[in-house]
Amino acid sequence: MQWQNGGKALIEGIEASMAVPLMPDRLNWNTNATYMIASEQKDTGNPLSIIPKYTVNTFLDWTITSALSANVN
Repeated sequence: MQWQNGGKALIEGIEASMAVPLMPDRLNWNTNATYMIASEQKDTGNPLSIIPKYTVNTFLDWTITSALSANVN
């Protein structure tokens, strides 16, 4: 299999995000989600490969000191 440029594409979707301060200024929980409505080649109408219908990401952001922080995905 060889990858090649698919030309012009139609890509439509909805994105949402949420941030929850578990410990204000120290520990935050962040989540985002994407729902793809359409992802296809304009000239053929064929679906684009490897484009998931749903995507969800979540992570914790910990501020240890003003100069040091850590993330867990």
